[in-house]
Amino acid sequence: MVRAGRRQRAGGTSWQSAAVTFFVWRARRAPWRRCRARPARRPIRPVRVLVGLAAGGPTDVAARFLADWLAQHFGQQFFVENRTGMGGNLATEAMVAAPGDGYVLLFAGPTITISASLYRKLPYVFTRDAVSVAGMMRIPDVMVVPPSLPVGSVREFIDHAKANPGRSSPASPTAAASRCR
Repeated sequence: MVRAGRRQRAGGTSWQSAAVTFFVWRARRAPWRRCRARPARRPIRPVRVLVGLAAGGPTDVAARFLADWLAQHFGQQFFVENRTGMGGNLATEAMVAAPGDGYVLLFAGPTITISASLYRKLPYVFTRDAVSVAGMMRIPDVMVVPPSLPVGSVREFIDHAKANPGRSSPASPTAAASRCR
């Protein structure tokens, strides 16, 4: 937990937790996936990279840098398509609905795990319908409270919020924001 203006450690653990953004695909076997028996094949047509967040944001910019690197590495076009909405769920749905041939990739962030815990019925089960390929970056998650709030840990904040219903106003840049109240 971070109080406004200063860092704080609790129990010897870092004040930050990290969420990893994964580059994932709906794949059984991508045509260019490496195999011990034969050399790697390259994609033979353009590859879509879906991003479930707004164009110009940090996730989109990272996806575009990676798409450019992959295009240079494989000699084939990798283009980013932003499918915003529902905290990244629209992009995930599009990836899951695509053929499992490796030509549709998803650049996804922590909203995938948040959505799985927020929504009772999603048209996919991420752990069943997608394969994580690589961790791409770390995103720190920080909880900030004003100095006037009498809490020093997440547990104390939860207890305080339960004892004072309706007095906390959490904010989040993810789908979790709509369900915090």
